[in-house]
Amino acid sequence: MAARGLLIFFVIFGTLAADDTIQDGGGFVFSNLVQGLNVSQYTATTLDVLKNSGIIEILEVGGPFTFFSPDRLAFERLGDTFNKKFRNDTKAMADFIKFHTVRHVYTFDELHVNEKTLWTLHPQRIRLNYYRNGDTLLIQGSRIMAKNMRTKNGIIHVVHDAFFPPIGNIMDVLYNDPDYTTFIHALQITGMIKIMQDGGPFTVFAPENTAFVRFGVDEWQKLQTNVTNLRKVLEYHVIRGTIYSVGVQDQSYPSLYRRSPLKLTSTIMGDKIFANGAVVKEKDTHATNGVVHKLTKLLTPADLFDVIHFNEPYGSNKNTNYSQIVG
Repeated sequence: MAARGLLIFFVIFGTLAADDTIQDGGGFVFSNLVQGLNVSQYTATTLDVLKNSGIIEILEVGGPFTFFSPDRLAFERLGDTFNKKFRNDTKAMADFIKFHTVRHVYTFDELHVNEKTLWTLHPQRIRLNYYRNGDTLLIQGSRIMAKNMRTKNGIIHVVHDAFFPPIGNIMDVLYNDPDYTTFIHALQITGMIKIMQDGGPFTVFAPENTAFVRFGVDEWQKLQTNVTNLRKVLEYHVIRGTIYSVGVQDQSYPSLYRRSPLKLTSTIMGDKIFANGAVVKEKDTHATNGVVHKLTKLLTPADLFDVIHFNEPYGSNKNTNYSQIVG
């Protein structure tokens, strides 16, 4: 009977679906999480990392746990250079396994809660996002490919991407990238550093340094002298809640600057996203209190466009088409 159940499981999990169908593990129960990872080619790389992490016994005899296993293609997407360095770092592999291991058992249906964070074996939690309008469930920004592989000490879900512990809060992410120095300076001027550190969760569309050059040197210099308007512009780049690129719907999202929502769109394949038509250059940088997307433009709220760019009150410039403003 056990052999028959294992054969059925191989048929179900041997090949992940190419479409959006989520494979289900069915009713077969493995003796432990390690044995569960050992039955599919799509979890073989994760199992290899686990074996070299020095903490394999935790998933053999500990629990109960929920383990999110990246499929093998997730590691391939990280690239050879990263993988070589990662696979020679025992601590990094142990932290990786711990961050993918959640205390307690959560079935697929129980994960459909937006903005809930779950305790992992790592000091940092992972975040759940469920976007009802697109019926999209994400685990730390990653889709579930296969669900409910049950074991006696937990459950396994296979995810599309490998995710790593964030380096810290949103400000830590910005400080860690030299391409954000001008944006950080603007946050300092407006007194927004603390809210980016302690508030959230937020989705931040952070303009790179060259975005401020494209904005116009004179306009940027003038904007810095008006802290009130500068803060409104920066708030326009921040959305409450965590919006990962996979979950972007073609719609307007309320920004912290309440008078102007931010229009997000994506390509049909979902490989690129845009904020008010401006290209997101780098997407989905995790933070403990949200996610950061790198933006190629500094955006201007429609009601401030004439004030900032023409030094005229809103609506006074007849040549401005407010519905077409993209930054």
